[in-house]
Amino acid sequence: MTFALNNLHKIRANKCFLGCSGMSSASGITTAIFSETAINETMVRNTLGSIFIVCDYTKIGQTHNYISANVNKLNYLITDINAADEELSKIQDANPKIIIHKVEPLSSAAINQE
Repeated sequence: MTFALNNLHKIRANKCFLGCSGMSSASGITTAIFSETAINETMVRNTLGSIFIVCDYTKIGQTHNYISANVNKLNYLITDINAADEELSKIQDANPKIIIHKVEPLSSAAINQE
């Protein structure tokens, strides 16, 4: 962990793509794994450009123990079409600048063909 953080402190990213355990308007990006928090925080802080959060619908509206970033730090949220519109509206209200993109989920058959 220390090795990763020491190296991440030296990086300035043009774009950052992060996954999460939960994403909500109230708590922002959260994770269930404590050690991920410092890495996510460092990448958010050291990104010069856009920050993308990628998560499926099961993570939308969920909050876990460790907060990585507030919703106002995010530029894009990429999720699938099954994400609850009510929570996505709350996220949009919390950060009017965020761009939310809903995509079709890949089927397990499509994944196995690749």
